[in-house]
Amino acid sequence: MSGRAFDGTVRGNRISAPTVPAGIAVTEPVSLLSYAYGTGYQIYSLGSDSLWHVVRPEATLEAPDEDNVEGFITVGHHFDTPNGDGTLSPTWQQTYDPTDDSAVVGKKLAQADAPDPTHDIPWLKVQVVSHSGSGPANGGTGLLAEVMYIQRVATQGGLMPSSVPDWATPDTQVWVPYSAWYYFWGAIYSATGGL
Repeated sequence: MSGRAFDGTVRGNRISAPTVPAGIAVTEPVSLLSYAYGTGYQIYSLGSDSLWHVVRPEATLEAPDEDNVEGFITVGHHFDTPNGDGTLSPTWQQTYDPTDDSAVVGKKLAQADAPDPTHDIPWLKVQVVSHSGSGPANGGTGLLAEVMYIQRVATQGGLMPSSVPDWATPDTQVWVPYSAWYYFWGAIYSATGGL
């Protein structure tokens, strides 16, 4: 992976999203609130059908450090939350402010092939379906309280294996490295980057 090549722009403290395929564009009347760079793994498990199945993502979210132009700070965690019916939903949680445990759970609305779909996982548009946590930010509702949509773009890596090695047995897991930029959209404009 080539690192944190930012796919949008930052002018002062204002951010703008990159150009994306029409199918995952956020066209609703919302503002771009924040962004984060995610690095981690897409986790797959071998089923009894000898096929790989998605288990979950596991990623750390970082944002440019306002006090160090070239530095990044950890601002969040991306994972999946169990739904109670055996399915999982993508979740993003703020971790920068220890008094704010705000999180959002989403559902995929649309996806588009990455520019290199033979190597990189698809780009996504996700709608937030629930908010949780509390904190001092935004009147006690948490930093992620206003987020309504999330885009995953500029992905690198993360594709499920194309074959099954001889040593793999059912329930074998593989953790495939990936990175992506995540853009957080909501009703209130925020002038700063990061979660």
